[in-house]
Amino acid sequence: MTTYAEFVAQLDATLAARTGLDYDIVGLSALQPADRTRAEAELLRRTEAGDTFAFEPVGRLKLAAAVPALERHRDHGGAWPRAAAARALFHLRGDPIATDDQPGDVLRGLDAFALRQSDRPEAVGLLLGLLTDDGLVTRSHAVDGLVEKLGLQAAAAPRGAPLHRLAMALSSRLASVWQPAAIDLQVLLPAARQGIPLAALDLEYAPSRDPTLLPALVATMPTDRPFDLAGIGAMGRHDRAWAETAIVAGLCFGEQRSLDAVRALGVAGWRDHVAGALAL
Repeated sequence: MTTYAEFVAQLDATLAARTGLDYDIVGLSALQPADRTRAEAELLRRTEAGDTFAFEPVGRLKLAAAVPALERHRDHGGAWPRAAAARALFHLRGDPIATDDQPGDVLRGLDAFALRQSDRPEAVGLLLGLLTDDGLVTRSHAVDGLVEKLGLQAAAAPRGAPLHRLAMALSSRLASVWQPAAIDLQVLLPAARQGIPLAALDLEYAPSRDPTLLPALVATMPTDRPFDLAGIGAMGRHDRAWAETAIVAGLCFGEQRSLDAVRALGVAGWRDHVAGALAL
C-alpha cells in the first residue's frame, strides 16, 4: 500500500531527475481515500505554482479546481507552460488544444512524446509520419520513440553509427539537413521492422580503422580550434558522415571554422547548408 509520503517523494524524485514531461501518478490508485485527497491537493498546489509536470495529471484526473490556474498559465505563461496547460484543459473539459496564439510546435512535441510512451499499435505509423514535422522537438521524440519501439537502441547508441547520425540530423534547424534524414528514416525504419538485416540497410556501424579519430574530433567541438581535416579524411565512411553532420551544425551558430571545413571537405550540399544558416 502506497502512503502519501511515498507518493510525494516519487513526485519530487521525478522533478529532480527531469525524466519525462509529467508526473507518473500510477501510485495514486493505491492510496487510502484520505491520502488520495491530500495527494490531489498537492498536485493542485503544484499546478497553481506553475509546475508543468502537474498539469497533465490534474487534467487527466479531471480536477475542476485546477481550471483557474491552468487558464492563467495557458493565457499568460511561457511557450511550454502554455502548451502544457492547453493540453491539460483539453483532457479536463475538452477545450481546443491549439488556438491561434498557441505554440503549435510545442503542442505537437507533447503529442509525439505521448506517442513515444504509448503502447497503441498504431503509434509506430504515427511516429513515422512525425519525422517530417517542422518542429525540432517533435522530430526528436518521433525518432527516439521509433528506435525504442523497434528495439534499435544498440544500433543507434555508438557515436558514428548511421542511426545516431540520422537522429542527430533530425535535430538540425536546417531543412537541407533534417529533411533528407527524415526521408531516409521513413524508408529504413519500416524495412528494419520487416526484418531486413541492418547490414543490408547500411545501418550496422562500421567504425574507422583508427578508433581515436572520432573521439579526437568530438574533443575539438567545444573549443575554437580548427577541425582536423586530415583526421576527418582518414575516417571510415560512417564516422566521416557523422563528423560532417556535426560540423554542419556549427553553421547555425556562425562558426567560421565550420564554414571553412564544409568547403574544404566538399560536404554534399554545403552551399544549401550555408544559405540556410544565413537565413536563420
